[in-house]
Amino acid sequence: MPRVPGENNGLGAVSAAVGLASLLLGVVVPLLLLGGFPGIWLAVRARRRVIDGDASNPRTVLVGFFTSAAAAALFLVLLTIGVLRSAGVVGG
Repeated sequence: MPRVPGENNGLGAVSAAVGLASLLLGVVVPLLLLGGFPGIWLAVRARRRVIDGDASNPRTVLVGFFTSAAAAALFLVLLTIGVLRSAGVVGG
């Protein structure tokens, strides 16, 4: 089947939506920041499609990757702070 440029642009948009939703909702419920990890996976898959020529939205993919990575990083920071507080290393 011949490839049509841009036919797989949806994966980048989904990645951006997952990352943004994880960031916004994660402010209220920190557990929702875990959505950043699937968002990163989606962004990497979308980037492969851009490289292969099946998709033509590199900026959207980049936004999805950065928002998802920010959500995942924020989750890890909050998790580390929580573990350090429960161990008594950090007062709070």
